[in-house]
Amino acid sequence: MGFLVSTTGTDSQYPDGLAAAKAAVRGINARGGVDGHVVVLDSCDVQSNVNIAEQCAHKFVSNGDFAVVPFITNYGPQVTPILAAAKVPMVGDISPDSSVQFNSPYEFLLNAGTEGTFDASVAYGKIAGFKTYTGVGVQIPIVAALMGSTQKAVVASGGQWKGFIGMPASVTQFAPYVASAEQKHADLTILA
Repeated sequence: MGFLVSTTGTDSQYPDGLAAAKAAVRGINARGGVDGHVVVLDSCDVQSNVNIAEQCAHKFVSNGDFAVVPFITNYGPQVTPILAAAKVPMVGDISPDSSVQFNSPYEFLLNAGTEGTFDASVAYGKIAGFKTYTGVGVQIPIVAALMGSTQKAVVASGGQWKGFIGMPASVTQFAPYVASAEQKHADLTILA
């Protein structure tokens, strides 16, 4: 079973993700595996790099993995077509961020995806009576995509988008970015 995770780089995730996956596989195997077959974890660190994520997907296909379980991957739009072409299902993704993932017959989601989550903040804001929105986030491709989707949701709901404030991935002081968001006088600032 392939396990797609970013354990290094600018969008590295929870350090316990790989350990949790290994523990889950041990538990599955302790209960007899899947239909009597031992599960072997085939993990691949995408290193916060879309090209490596694609290489990982090709690796899973060539290794004959029966399924891929992503750990909140940011590269689903690139990985999903590779896996789908080989009829390898991606199971349990909770961060899909493209129509490619939502429309793939080999993608089995656990929620509405990242776009759905961020767009929901706009819906909650509308219920609360908010009319103006801004975004603040790290300057990486997934955040740009999320903010683009959020901006569309704001406009579609009749709100006003007051812009996005991007932070370098290396930033350690958030105060200047918070101050910039305050200067936009938005009712709600969405963080990514």
